[in-house]
Amino acid sequence: MLGVRWQEGAHIQSCFRFNDNKINFAVLSADLAECMAVSYNKLWKLLIDKKLNKAQLCERAKISANAMAKLGKNEDVRVEVLAKICLELGCSIDDIMEILPENN
Repeated sequence: MLGVRWQEGAHIQSCFRFNDNKINFAVLSADLAECMAVSYNKLWKLLIDKKLNKAQLCERAKISANAMAKLGKNEDVRVEVLAKICLELGCSIDDIMEILPENN
């Protein structure tokens, strides 16, 4: 499924694709297609504040070690994984991740 949103006057198109419960974001302009990178640095800071380690989060949120490894490498994970983490930590997705331009 593909969702598209145009921003009037700026010639920018935001796209997102839903594939296997993953969301891939991209911002497209007339001159340049720029992919977006994901950072989970906010999650690691939140774990420190809550005095939890990665293994404890895996156990409590019922997520796999493989999913945690992907988070550690700032790779795509299933939305279900992010939702389980947010439910366990009592936060929202923007509290645990950021979407950044890849060239940053």
